[in-house]
Amino acid sequence: MAREIKSAINPNTAQAPAAVTASANTTGLDCSGYEEVVYLLSVGAVTGTSPTLDAKVQESTTQGGTYTDIAGAAFAQITNANHALHLNARVTPAKPFQRVVLTLGGTTPNFTMALMQLRCNPPLLPAAAGS
Repeated sequence: MAREIKSAINPNTAQAPAAVTASANTTGLDCSGYEEVVYLLSVGAVTGTSPTLDAKVQESTTQGGTYTDIAGAAFAQITNANHALHLNARVTPAKPFQRVVLTLGGTTPNFTMALMQLRCNPPLLPAAAGS
């Protein structure tokens, strides 16, 4: 029996829409019971001299534990305004907590941005027509 999409996806706001002016880590999110997290990054205005934004996903065994990078789970570097990006990160059952590391560079960088996390179970989504 197919499940509704809304029962297979659990959204979370990792970074509310705001101006970000310094490097930071989001709070670790417990992804236990989910197979994948889809990250949605929206960047609006960008100011500063040679501003850069790097964002990568890390995982840990506990929320306050030691986090390590998830291979391949990094956004392309952003250097200018108006981007909407996404990436998928698998959940490792032994390390169910995920966070995003935001690293800003340049002189007085300022990125107006928002970051959403969608915890999901793709196998529970309805099959595409014709598959």
